[in-house]
Amino acid sequence: GDSPGTMAYGLFSRIALGIKQIGFSVLSLVYTFFFGTGGGALGSSGAAFRRALQTSYGTPALPEFHDGSFSQAVTKARQDLKLLVVYLHSEHARHSQSVCSDVLANEVIRTVLDENFILWGGDV
Repeated sequence: GDSPGTMAYGLFSRIALGIKQIGFSVLSLVYTFFFGTGGGALGSSGAAFRRALQTSYGTPALPEFHDGSFSQAVTKARQDLKLLVVYLHSEHARHSQSVCSDVLANEVIRTVLDENFILWGGDV
């Protein structure tokens, strides 16, 4: 069997790897948040992000997402004197389907977002 030292090293290695993966995920999220997706899984523009969500979840009508990075969306919101709504999407999240099909696709919510807010989406 494994000696206590080997088992402790294995546990330490797994913990260190987990911390490294979490750190990388957080850094990726922050980078995406400020600089855009750069062609991530759901596309690099608001239109591509929207089309990918429509295709993935079968929702034909979704609000318009801002084309550009998070920084550009902040600038646009300031210029238009509108609030910025940020939607961070993960296909692995439990409620992604219902958020897209029940919330974002809701006609009233879609209209309110399109007319009164700048909507920026990011794939995490």
